[in-house]
Amino acid sequence: MTIKILTQDRLKELLQYDADTGVFVYKIKRQRCKVGAVAGTRDNHNYLLCSIDGKVYKLHRLAWLYVYGHWPNDQIDHIDHNPSNNAIANLRDVSCAQNQQNRAHKTKSASGHLGVTWNKRDKRWQAYIELKGKSIHIGNYTDVDVAIIARRQAELKYHLDRP
Repeated sequence: MTIKILTQDRLKELLQYDADTGVFVYKIKRQRCKVGAVAGTRDNHNYLLCSIDGKVYKLHRLAWLYVYGHWPNDQIDHIDHNPSNNAIANLRDVSCAQNQQNRAHKTKSASGHLGVTWNKRDKRWQAYIELKGKSIHIGNYTDVDVAIIARRQAELKYHLDRP
């Protein structure tokens, strides 16, 4: 049994991609899809999926292949945190660590910033950063803005590429 790898040419035979909107449409009639129909169904995490030649692909990875002619080296990060926005300007090929640094901020976070939380016991702002699955304590601060600056300096120190 040989495994066929989807190529840019095969992808372009089947789908048309609008790099500005991130929308794929069918170029040929498929089982239940008409020519011109928008491709993709949402999964439980709001990513768009599409089946091609019996295999399911995430549309953000297909967008990368469509535009650049090769599969991404690692993970595709949605810069705006919207997993259904597959405009090419919103996508970047990043390592797992870089992708984790661009997580959406927790809406319940008192500071509104990733890596800066309120420590009730010490009554101070605590700054931390995660690297390779481990949390590194940066410091405790009375001023939230100082904690945010310390967190950003740690990002620069550890060379974390944030958009």
